Amino acid sequence: AKHIPLPPRRTKLRSIMTALILVSCLLAASTDSAAQDSKQNMIESLEPADILAVFAHPDDETFATGTFTKLSANGKRIQLVYATSGDAGGDRTGQGLEGDALARHRESEMIQASRILNVSAEPLFLRYPDGFVRDNWDSILTDVESIMRQTQAQIVVTFGPDGYYGHRDHLAISQIAEHAFDGLGIASNLLHVAIPRSLNDLIVQAGGGSRYSPVEDKYITYIVNVRGQIEQRVAAMQAHASQFDEQTIGQMQILGAVTGIEGFVEVRNLGESGTLSTIFTEGDEED
Repeated sequence: AKHIPLPPRRTKLRSIMTALILVSCLLAASTDSAAQDSKQNMIESLEPADILAVFAHPDDETFATGTFTKLSANGKRIQLVYATSGDAGGDRTGQGLEGDALARHRESEMIQASRILNVSAEPLFLRYPDGFVRDNWDSILTDVESIMRQTQAQIVVTFGPDGYYGHRDHLAISQIAEHAFDGLGIASNLLHVAIPRSLNDLIVQAGGGSRYSPVEDKYITYIVNVRGQIEQRVAAMQAHASQFDEQTIGQMQILGAVTGIEGFVEVRNLGESGTLSTIFTEGDEED
């Protein structure tokens, strides 16, 4: 068959389209590289910390805010790390935020909450896609290992194997943090935030229902008295206005006043046994 050349105008248009696609690919690669460099710079600028808390989304620290406030007041430096910025979450502000706009808003809320908790270190956001922590396992593991090396934190806090209530990102970040802990051998204590069965029962009795995965009280290693930190716990929740409604915050106020506890399961202790009991009770008034 005889080859019929394209008209000059169509050939030119195809060349322009090809060039535009190439430029777009180059810009995307450049942007990804710049973002990776920026994140690496942030990791390398982290200061030493006593406690490293590794979570999936901004607001996940809510399960331990009383403890973090208490430890900060006692001079412990805490570094909060979030694998995602919650870009796939909902928005209760009425602004209709979603995607990147929601992620940046939630980061801002998290920074405000950390200041309420008197956590001096700025939270670190790794900015992986919300809902896809397991899909980015290798990259997140590399980041968490770099953070552990940089901060040299001796205590690592994350979710337990139940993810507190089964969220897939919670499950994945728990496994990643544990893998990094075991692989590096830098930290001495690995703790899982946990809701004691007795506390979960109180939530149910209060009429609020419960979606949590409680841990039997006998398996809870540390029950931390955070009755004196209820004001900060509630204020930190209020800072996450895109995520918590007034009913949920009110539930925290009631439970905080009635119980005033947070629970942790110690799954690794490579240091001196009992040292964490001391830091968790420091500043408590004797009966």
